[in-house]
Amino acid sequence: MKSLISLRNKSIFFLLISSTLLSGCSKKIQKQVEVTDRVGRVFKERVRPLITKKCLEKSISKKELNQLLSKGVKVIDVNEYSYDIIYENIYRKSTIKDGYVTFYGTCFNKAYILEGPKRILDKY
Repeated sequence: MKSLISLRNKSIFFLLISSTLLSGCSKKIQKQVEVTDRVGRVFKERVRPLITKKCLEKSISKKELNQLLSKGVKVIDVNEYSYDIIYENIYRKSTIKDGYVTFYGTCFNKAYILEGPKRILDKY
């Protein structure tokens, strides 16, 4: 009977040690990731793709966020914010004179605090 209890205690001890080691192998971190939710206040619809591209320079898309979530990353917190974009584009009116066109828009973003494996979140 005494050896059975001792064997049981050793099994529990081994289980605790192995689970601790396994959880230590996949180190989890928290990281803030900016996601462009939408683009607004664009005065000319034809420049929306240009403003969207400018917004995505500082953030990731919803599609990329969904890919992270499918890999087991969890959302800890979300905050909404927005900022204005000024997009200047050089254009050629003629061979003699060049000019600038300035477009304005607003990036509506969400700042996500994510938690997940370091090897996944280090890419963002």
